[in-house]
Amino acid sequence: MSEHTHDHEHHHDHDHEEMDYIEELIVDFKEGATRLQKGLPEMTQGFFDFTEACFKEGALSEKHKQLMALGISIYSQDEYCIMYHAKGAVEHGASEKEVMETVAVSAALGGGASFSQGVTLALDTFDHYQAKH
Repeated sequence: MSEHTHDHEHHHDHDHEEMDYIEELIVDFKEGATRLQKGLPEMTQGFFDFTEACFKEGALSEKHKQLMALGISIYSQDEYCIMYHAKGAVEHGASEKEVMETVAVSAALGGGASFSQGVTLALDTFDHYQAKH
């Protein structure tokens, strides 16, 4: 077996494991949603109707709404929504570059949030308690 073949098989195994993980999370979500829907049908249907209305084509395209939701999901580290909206972005024609730029904006926002809270609240609190100490 050549080294190249071995690397390809290893990469294929990783893809398979990744797919199993994604599929398992989707199944978990669907099972949980079905359970909640049985226990609280009106509330669950109301939530589904609301979110469906939010993602309909409007001033923003469905693709851009999926990308926006993906960026927010990444920022909030919500695995289920990351997968759901990455899939939604693909289904509404988003390119790899558009998804990558969404990731970049989310990362910038995450870094910006840490930076802004750090240089204000964290340092101000440090100064406040350092002066008392």
